Amino acid sequence: MKPDRHTLQLCKQVEETLHLVLMDQSDDDLRDLSVVEVLPLAGPSTLMVRVQYPVTKPGDLARVQQKLLDHLKSLKAEVAQSITRRKMPDLFFQVTAAAGSA
Repeated sequence: MKPDRHTLQLCKQVEETLHLVLMDQSDDDLRDLSVVEVLPLAGPSTLMVRVQYPVTKPGDLARVQQKLLDHLKSLKAEVAQSITRRKMPDLFFQVTAAAGSA
């Protein structure tokens, strides 16, 4: 089933917000992330955020995934401030290697 216009609009808002928020992080790993897309998993209540990281050595993706989990509460708070919804959607991050990474 194709997401409705409002869900797609929410995904775009979350994508734009996370792009700006990640660029402003003090942690180099989080700043180096690129938001690829935000997709609804179970309607607008659960969103998958696909990000890419320039991998340089084994273990980079796992380390960055953990950092995202550690910062999830603050990232969700930033997103909640920028969207107009009664309930903040759950965010799940999928970290993949950026093209051209080792």
